[in-house]
Amino acid sequence: MGGVRYIDDAAFNAHACESIVLPDSVRVVGDNAFSSSVLKANGLRVLEEGAFFSCGAGEGVFIPASVTYLGTKCLGYYQLDPEDPYLGSDTIPGFVIYGSTGTAAATYANENTFTFKNGISCSAYKYVVETMNASCQSGGFTRKICAVCGYAEVGAKTSAGRHNAVANSAIDATCTRPGYTGGTLCVSCGEILSAPFRSVALGHSWSSYTIGAQSELQYFGMKCHYCARCDTTLYEPSSSGRVHDYSYSMCEIYPSCTAKGCIEYSCACGYSYRDSYVDALGHDFVNGVCTRCGLKEGECDGGADCPSRRFIDVNTQAWHHQYVDFAVQQGQFGGTSGNTFEPDTAMTRAMLVTVLWRYEGQPGGYQNIFTDVNAKDGSWYIDAVSWAASNGVVNGVGNGRFDPTGKITREQLATILFRYAQNKGIDTSRRGGLSGFSDAGSVSGFAKEAMQRAVGEGLINGSNEGKLMPLGNASRARLLQF
Repeated sequence: MGGVRYIDDAAFNAHACESIVLPDSVRVVGDNAFSSSVLKANGLRVLEEGAFFSCGAGEGVFIPASVTYLGTKCLGYYQLDPEDPYLGSDTIPGFVIYGSTGTAAATYANENTFTFKNGISCSAYKYVVETMNASCQSGGFTRKICAVCGYAEVGAKTSAGRHNAVANSAIDATCTRPGYTGGTLCVSCGEILSAPFRSVALGHSWSSYTIGAQSELQYFGMKCHYCARCDTTLYEPSSSGRVHDYSYSMCEIYPSCTAKGCIEYSCACGYSYRDSYVDALGHDFVNGVCTRCGLKEGECDGGADCPSRRFIDVNTQAWHHQYVDFAVQQGQFGGTSGNTFEPDTAMTRAMLVTVLWRYEGQPGGYQNIFTDVNAKDGSWYIDAVSWAASNGVVNGVGNGRFDPTGKITREQLATILFRYAQNKGIDTSRRGGLSGFSDAGSVSGFAKEAMQRAVGEGLINGSNEGKLMPLGNASRARLLQF
């Protein structure tokens, strides 16, 4: 019965049982479920009325401390005449309740005048030893289980092991879907260890021609658009062509956890519509994880309440989704348009200081000191740059310039945020070693301490090739992780 959680009323009442060992998964045993005198299951919670009502004698039963409710006459009673239930019942002579003091077992024994003993009823103790190896999510341990009564002893757990990283399979871009290359995930638990590179969709490669006015052709007079890459065909009516022939093809779109299902009808000319909508399925969480889509309980699912739902380029399954949600909620980050966020776009120096300035409440009254920052060209970031320079968050790039449109590098990002944290009085003492990275020598002198702090705090983990890439561009999404 491995994996069973609930045993219903009278489930085994008609079967003679010499002994019963319940798996640890069992939580509830219903009314009159068994006829037996041996019971053991770690994790059992409830024994309903008459759950183990016995027709014969028995020496006793061990009740685990996890049981918090025992129903009336669930243990230790037998029928005076099995053929005539109306004659009533009585206690089994000499019946003993084994368990731990202060538990429901002790209370049941006292209320029913049974002998209670603190311990285990089994005297054989034929142990079977199981060794559970450590995984990336939990530590390993050794467990001894008695083959007679099911009593278990669990040894001390070891620490969890490392992730078992494997490279993601490449997904080629199509006309309508982006492609993905690189990145790693843990084959044991499914956690994304490093994000893949996302390439944009290719777009259709259209060629067009007008179908001649032959009466035997279904689409005569229409303009045909054909994609040589994906074989998509669309028909556009000309002034003399037909608009619809009403021979729609039907496609069923199944509901997901968050999206409704429907029927889509498509005409040969390219027109389509949807109807017969059904509600979204909703999530089915088991042990904190949705069995349908893999979402962890408490995480945003990208549904109607998702703060970044309006951005068509924010993938709700991507590692940066939760960071985009938080930044949008706090008003620290805006989109690059009404419906795009561009999480993979390189962050500019002006963008970064504007985010920090907004986080500080958009203070004003600071003097601009840079020659390439002016009210005409930099009206949206001039106050932020002035504030950052006056407070030592940025120093410029030399010769009185700030380079507001310059793409910010990973080491520059670490340095600016390091200075900002120091100005805020945040503890920045933690350091990590850079020697383990093959390109540690590429870190600029001004950024070395900041990069050590970023590695020590786990803000920068390096690439799959073991490189820091200090001069690589930092994306908008990467800033949100900081």
